[in-house]
Amino acid sequence: MHKIKILRSYKYINKELKDLYKTTPDALLDEDIELLNEMISLRTGIVATGLAQTKAFANKSDQEVRSLKDNANKISNAKDVASANKSIADSMSNIANLFHYQRKMTIYTAITASASAFSTDKSTKLLQKLTKTRGLKRRRR
Repeated sequence: MHKIKILRSYKYINKELKDLYKTTPDALLDEDIELLNEMISLRTGIVATGLAQTKAFANKSDQEVRSLKDNANKISNAKDVASANKSIADSMSNIANLFHYQRKMTIYTAITASASAFSTDKSTKLLQKLTKTRGLKRRRR
């Protein structure tokens, strides 16, 4: 009597485990796809932010260059030494700003470049796992 109950219990547990095994790859597949999407979204956001900041500092650099050209014209057209000295001082300030903006652009360019490689090894492993899981899933059907 106990052997029959144990055998029935074993068959039931075995069936449940088989059912669990059949559904587990789908659940893992969904979790892996969600993780992969999050990683890609994060990477895309970081790259977009880096590009936007780089563009903003490039625009500021262009503005400083225009101001520097304007100061150069003021120096060449100056009637007295005082106005020429003021234009020279403004030009030095523009040059300092240009160096600052160039540094900021370099930082954001580096961040953008490193973000494009952000967790690519993890993404590659997840893609390989998903490909392998899908391959096993196709064979089972």
